[in-house]
Amino acid sequence: MKKMLFVTILLFSTFAYADIYVNGIELNSTKAHYVKVEIDYNLGRTLAYVDHGQDESFRHRKITDENNEKRYFVSVADVLNTFYVNDWEIKEVFTVPSGGSDNSSISGTSYYIFERMITK
Repeated sequence: MKKMLFVTILLFSTFAYADIYVNGIELNSTKAHYVKVEIDYNLGRTLAYVDHGQDESFRHRKITDENNEKRYFVSVADVLNTFYVNDWEIKEVFTVPSGGSDNSSISGTSYYIFERMITK
């Protein structure tokens, strides 16, 4: 019984395909070829914000579901895997340092540049 349940879950997860919505609009329906993603991990919740060239404030760049509700991820890897499944490939990762002073560490914000993969 456990083997049957495991196989069923494995097959279901193979066919699960979660579209990426930014402020309620499907990302793959835009003309964007490159996007910049900022991932925010705070108090056990992971949110992602996407800049695909839209003229909107930062708070309107969050990844949502099709009903425009915030979409929480399990981890940074969950965000990266979601983009990969949706045919986006990481091209560059960079960190912008912030904070810090004498005798303290510098923190920063990491950004991920994704390029839409060419599917045949």
